[in-house]
Amino acid sequence: MNVGILTFHMAHNCGAMLQAYALSKYINNHYHCNCEIIDYRLPDIYDKYEKMLKRNNVEPKRIKFEAFISNYLPTSKRIFNIKNTEKYDIYIIGSDQIWNPEITNGYKDEYFAKFFPENSIRISYAASSGIYIENIVELSNKMGNLDFISVRENWLKEKLCNFCNKKIYLCLDPVLMLEKVEWDKEYNWLASYNNKKYALIYSFNMTDEDYNNIRSFAYKNQLEILELTTHKRKRFNEILYNNNYGPFEWIEFIKNAEYIFTDSYHCVLFSIIYNKPFKCINGNENNLRISDIIQRFHITKDDNDFYITSNETFLIIKNEKYNSSMYLNKAIEKAKNEKTKF
Repeated sequence: MNVGILTFHMAHNCGAMLQAYALSKYINNHYHCNCEIIDYRLPDIYDKYEKMLKRNNVEPKRIKFEAFISNYLPTSKRIFNIKNTEKYDIYIIGSDQIWNPEITNGYKDEYFAKFFPENSIRISYAASSGIYIENIVELSNKMGNLDFISVRENWLKEKLCNFCNKKIYLCLDPVLMLEKVEWDKEYNWLASYNNKKYALIYSFNMTDEDYNNIRSFAYKNQLEILELTTHKRKRFNEILYNNNYGPFEWIEFIKNAEYIFTDSYHCVLFSIIYNKPFKCINGNENNLRISDIIQRFHITKDDNDFYITSNETFLIIKNEKYNSSMYLNKAIEKAKNEKTKF
């Protein structure tokens, strides 16, 4: 059974690459399929990150991301025209914000399976719009070519259910489909900071007030501060800066931190995986993607205003993981049945 995944795998962003890695690994391990990522690079995404890396002069980091792609992502040959994609039995579109018109510069037909063969099975997996969609009818009208539809956020599922004539499933982000022990196997090289207790900052929207609050918190709790950045600029002498890391190193920095300060969706997910107290920068718990996590997984705050997980959180995730696997089973079984007809 040949499976092709179309997603944002080439953006030099830890979350984007790790969700692509997780979905391909999960499918290959659990369904014994020949699963690969379709190496199609939407210019609106790829060019943006290339320009950012050049602007910030972080060539060593770019090399680490390219090495991750080469060593860990099972990609097809590069596709410049989506209509020239190889033939697969199943096309999986997602996860990530493939339906966010602000990122893709309008809805792109390739992320709704328009150009894939009708005699194949075409599904979305944990697709996200990222932002609140006012014109949900426009989005729902794009779903006609998809045999099965799953989204990542519950609010998007509820809105689509009101306008789409197909069943809408809710699935976990792929990084939650792998067990913690599976992530632990992928890295063991990090020595720096391992012997230091630190608070981790990973945010793209830090204000002076944010920095001051975190510095005060770290001082009171005798913690170092480590910030993972995309640039070389250093603002405060007492903060340790690192802009030379790859996706697996990024995970280990999260795993070894005492506390997390972030506005990143996938940083929040890995904080949950490793049971780390986290705080959202700039009130980003109101961000639709992050608020969905907090509400669905029943994550509450401690006395210091940090979000913390509980046994209930992991029971909910376990149940949703089962539902997500059943969704993939449904698509794969249908593809097998279709294949026997020819």
